[in-house]
Amino acid sequence: MKRFTLAAMMCVICIALTACSDDGGGDNPNALKKIVFVGYQSASSDGDIYVMNEDGSNIVNLTQTADHESRPNWSPDGTKIYFIKYNAGVYDLYVMNQDGSNQQKIYSAVSGGDYNISPDGSKIALRSWDGSDEEIYVINSDGTGLTIMTDNDLLDDACPSWSPDGNWIAFVSNRDGGGSNYNVYVMSSLSGSIVYKLTSYNDVQFEVPQWSPDGTRIAFRRYGNFLLSNNHELFIIGTNGSNLTNISKNSSNDYYPLWSPDGSKIAFASEIDGNF
Repeated sequence: MKRFTLAAMMCVICIALTACSDDGGGDNPNALKKIVFVGYQSASSDGDIYVMNEDGSNIVNLTQTADHESRPNWSPDGTKIYFIKYNAGVYDLYVMNQDGSNQQKIYSAVSGGDYNISPDGSKIALRSWDGSDEEIYVINSDGTGLTIMTDNDLLDDACPSWSPDGNWIAFVSNRDGGGSNYNVYVMSSLSGSIVYKLTSYNDVQFEVPQWSPDGTRIAFRRYGNFLLSNNHELFIIGTNGSNLTNISKNSSNDYYPLWSPDGSKIAFASEIDGNF
């Protein structure tokens, strides 16, 4: 029997700007529960996309290519799987049926493999290089209808995250301060107009904003000289900018917050025990 390593929440590729995406994975929203994840046949092999039953049985490799596939996400209706294929320095966005058939590339050159599917499954927000900087775009789920949502010369926008109602997109940007000074912003998903700047700190990099299921709070990762700590920590904040709270509060690095369906808990990856 072949052995492989699961990487359902581990980001294994260094991203040039900000580490915006975990390695995907999660339950199929359909009644017949399946879990999609990234697996490795060995420590030196490239990743493939797998599915299994929620009890761990019936593991199936859906991609089986020489390329590195990562960051799988179910479509909201559970019929398709989106994922990133990395080859020759380029991250391309693909979609396939839940059994691995009909694999199609829908967008080329997604910066860092950074994308997020709208709650109704009709749109995808992603980060891409426009020739001078990183911008956020929205495309239809079939890859058509590319629309630029941000346009900041020589400044970067990243980590798009749809609100549960699909009306807003949270993201991080260094538009105020430049360099590695990334704060959290919220914009309209229709027009791209900035609604408000959620955080305002210097020498800090905020990453991976994740909306709570009820849309009232956003969890994110913070790195930088904030509260005199340089490790990665997790925070939550109200969508009105209130009640900024450190929820990890330890000396280790914590990553990739993920809300429970009822919004009462947050799962995350951590180095608290010396391992990832």
